[in-house]
Amino acid sequence: MHRRQTVPVRAARAGMLAAIVVSATVTGCADTGDDSGTDATTSASTAAPTTTAAAATTPTGPAFDPQTAPLSTAELGEFPYFAIPAGFENPNSPEPIADRDRVPVWTGSQLRWVVGKVYQSPIYASDDRTFSKFELLESIDQAVADAGGVKVTESKIPQEFIDSIDKDLRVSYSSGLGDIYNNKASTYLVRRPDRLVWIHVSTDSAGAGWIIAEEQADETGGN
Repeated sequence: MHRRQTVPVRAARAGMLAAIVVSATVTGCADTGDDSGTDATTSASTAAPTTTAAAATTPTGPAFDPQTAPLSTAELGEFPYFAIPAGFENPNSPEPIADRDRVPVWTGSQLRWVVGKVYQSPIYASDDRTFSKFELLESIDQAVADAGGVKVTESKIPQEFIDSIDKDLRVSYSSGLGDIYNNKASTYLVRRPDRLVWIHVSTDSAGAGWIIAEEQADETGGN
């Protein structure tokens, strides 16, 4: 476990993650220097992502059905419904809530694309406390259970699924996605009569990121 990082260090860390994503994309798109057969090359590069995306979104096991989750009748309040647990904080400026966006949540076998309101935030230990992954997840587990929700999965997202997420989205939601490249993702669901509330959490030794997104019942489209 590490001591809470200073704000500049955290900002640098987030910038490094974004730079890795951008660098990987630029490297993959580098010019080969051969202008011959441009049309054939363009056609091949256009077709390749289609095949890759299809493979990446193929479930690794039985698909999770949100309708199997218990129906919550607990009082939730206003979106995003959950606060960063006591003993933890976001020391940076709060990220604005998106009234309508599309983000992925990991269900243990596939990515589910949620369309609706989206909130994201980094999470660190407050004051001079040492960050504890166990304590944070324990607090979130309890908060979700109190709201009538369930934990869907706590597992590593396969790299091919991560690669299928648009680069720009991975950058814009880097604070909330956390380091999903090297750590597990915990996904929770609170099923309401009119909507589904999804919570994504990914922790490392120094901090975490979480995303809370909700989709209306008549817009739930899975992947």
